[in-house]
Amino acid sequence: AIGLAANAGRIAEGFCGSEVANDPGRLRGLSSNNRCDWWGEALDVFRADPLAGAGANTFEVARKRYRDLASSVTQPHSVPLQFLAGTGVVGLALFLGLVAAAAAAAVAAVRRLGGSDRDAAAALSVALALWFAHALVDYPWDFLAVTGPVFLAAGVLAAAGLPARRIASPFAAAAAGALALAAAVAVVTPWLARQAVLDVNPALERGDVVAARDAAERARSLDPLSLDPVFARARVEEEAGDEEAALAFYRRATELQPEN
Repeated sequence: AIGLAANAGRIAEGFCGSEVANDPGRLRGLSSNNRCDWWGEALDVFRADPLAGAGANTFEVARKRYRDLASSVTQPHSVPLQFLAGTGVVGLALFLGLVAAAAAAAVAAVRRLGGSDRDAAAALSVALALWFAHALVDYPWDFLAVTGPVFLAAGVLAAAGLPARRIASPFAAAAAGALALAAAVAVVTPWLARQAVLDVNPALERGDVVAARDAAERARSLDPLSLDPVFARARVEEEAGDEEAALAFYRRATELQPEN
């Protein structure tokens, strides 16, 4: 403890030091690899609109008015700060509520179960704790392969050892189905939009402007708030020789994201 206190300044300076090279030598260093800068930028973005934030997943654009580093980064590499910058105190409160609910489910499961079931519940609880520790210094929220299993573990812990219950109310069953459908649509439609955008270039390469235009419009209908379909449609109009129409779509992009 005395050694840490005596070297606190050096440790802090090393942690917020310069970017490290992506080689094995980085494991011996103390540098956070630009995280201090990104965390500070996230706080600056939050202070500009504390209640609602800049908008979910907008950190790459919102940080540009505060950044000192020209490098591009999509998230501040801290999930709490990611929510704070993107969705303000409201989003952070919802995230912390989710964390608290998962922690409560884990504690209740460990207390409720016994024997090998309790050991399994404890192991799943450790997985939740490790995910949260990782989330403090990175952005696993963006990766289904990392966060999906943790959500599954939280669900298992919440239901472990409890008697199965049937949903007696048709309204409750319909609400659950509608929620599941909405979640599926929210995930699938952006993916379909990206696939439609990818169809634009091959169509243009074979000279099929009509098919390219249809693909771009399909992408816009599936994800109307994304810029990629708008840029794709503008590119189609440029290839078709309609500069006025292309300019109109580029203007549409600035209307969608005026601060970008």
